[in-house]
Amino acid sequence: MLDKLISHRTGTKHNVCAVVIPSADSVELLDLHLSCLEEQDTDKFDVIIIGKAPAKDHGRLNMLLYSENYPLGSSGGFGVGQVLAYSLGYEYVINADVDCTPVSKNLVCTLVRKANETGKIVLPHSASFENGKMDQFGGYVLNQYGIASRKMLEAEGFLYFRLFKGGEDYDIGERCKMNGGFVFEDSLVVSHKNRIFDYIALLKFRGNKYIYYKRSLVFVSLLLSGYSLKSGRLPKSLKYAVQAWWELVKTQLFYFKFPDITMPVYRAFLMDLGEPIGNRSTELKKLVESPGMEGRRMVVGRGNEKNCIYFDSSSRGIAKKVDELRGLAEAALSKCDFIEVDKTFLDNYGWEVPLLLCAKPIKYTDGQIYRGGFGTLEMLTNIAVAFFVGIAAMLALPFGIFKASTMEYPIKKGNLAENLAEFLAYVEKIGRNA
Repeated sequence: MLDKLISHRTGTKHNVCAVVIPSADSVELLDLHLSCLEEQDTDKFDVIIIGKAPAKDHGRLNMLLYSENYPLGSSGGFGVGQVLAYSLGYEYVINADVDCTPVSKNLVCTLVRKANETGKIVLPHSASFENGKMDQFGGYVLNQYGIASRKMLEAEGFLYFRLFKGGEDYDIGERCKMNGGFVFEDSLVVSHKNRIFDYIALLKFRGNKYIYYKRSLVFVSLLLSGYSLKSGRLPKSLKYAVQAWWELVKTQLFYFKFPDITMPVYRAFLMDLGEPIGNRSTELKKLVESPGMEGRRMVVGRGNEKNCIYFDSSSRGIAKKVDELRGLAEAALSKCDFIEVDKTFLDNYGWEVPLLLCAKPIKYTDGQIYRGGFGTLEMLTNIAVAFFVGIAAMLALPFGIFKASTMEYPIKKGNLAENLAEFLAYVEKIGRNA
C-alpha cells in the first residue's frame, strides 16, 4: 500500500536510525536543514525525505529520497514517513519538520542513547531564536525531532496520518501522556519558528490549512475521548469530550461568517472527515485607513505609554485570566476605530485575536486593517444561535464518542493496512481535484 502513496527515487538503508523529513514546499528550507544535520557529531543515521528532493549535494548524509504520488499533507507526510521507516526496519525513527533544525551538535546520538536507556519517546526542547537568543516560548513536539523506537511505535501506534493536515502531533502527545510514554530532554535544543497564533494571516488568505487544523482538533478530541473511555479513564474521556464540544461552540461564535470553516468542523463532531476541503470562499475584509482614524495598541507588560492597552505577562493562574479579561473588555469598549497588535502581543495573547475581531477592526503586523464585519444585532443573534448549537451538540456528543470508540484507532500494525487504504482513497480524491 505504501508504494501507491510514495515512490522510491534513490538511496538505501545504512543505519539503525532514520530522520524523516517531509518536504512538500520549500527546497531552500530543506537544504538549510540538511546543512545543519551535516554538522552533527555523528553520521550514524539515515535521512528519509518524503516529497521534493534537495537542490544541493549533502555528501556526508546517507539519504533515501521518496516522491509523493499524491499530496499527503503535513499529517500524511509525517505519518507515512514514520510507517515507511518502520517498514524498512529502522530501530529508531525521528520525525523532523523541514523548518525545525538542530542546534545541539550531539542531538541525534543523544536522542538514540536516551531512547535506548528509557524505552520511551524522547523529545528535545524546541525553541525559536531571535537576535541570536533563545526565546521563552519553547515546547516539546514529536515532529520537532522527537524520537520513537520500534517498540514504542508498536505499543503507542503511529502518527494518525488520516487527518491529512494538522493534529497528529497533539493526538500522539496526549496518548503518550496518558500512558507515561514521554521523556523530555532539555539539554537538547532544536530551532523552530516562533509559534504565533497567527489567525489573521490564516484567515486573510483563501487557503484551507486553517480549516484542517480546526477540524482535526475536534476529530482528535473525540478520538481521545473514545480511547479513554475504552481504557476506563472516565475523567479523561469527559475532558476530551468537553474540549470537542467547546471547540464546536467557539467555531460557531467566532467564525459564523465563514461557513467554509464551520461546516467541516460540524462534520468532524459527528466523526466524519468528509470530502477533501477545497480553498475557502470567504476571507477577512480590509479597511482603508483614512485621516482622522484613531487606534489603540495592544501591549505586553506594564508601562505608561498613552493610548495603549497593557497586558501583564508576568501574572499567572487566575490573575492572568482576570488580566486578559480586563484587557479584552478595555479593547472592546475602547472609543477608537481599530486596535493595533504587534508581534510581542501575538506571541503572548494571539489566541484572543478572534475575540477582538468580533468587537473591533484590527491593524495587523502587515500594516493592513482587517474587520470581522460583525454588527451588534448580528452578534447577539449569533450568540443565541451558538447557545442552541451547544445544546444540539450536547445531545449529539454520545453518538460521536461511541463512533470514535468503535474506530480502528490508534493506527497500529494490526489495522495499518485498513487505515492506509482509507487514506489512499482520500488523497486520490485530492489528486483528482488538484
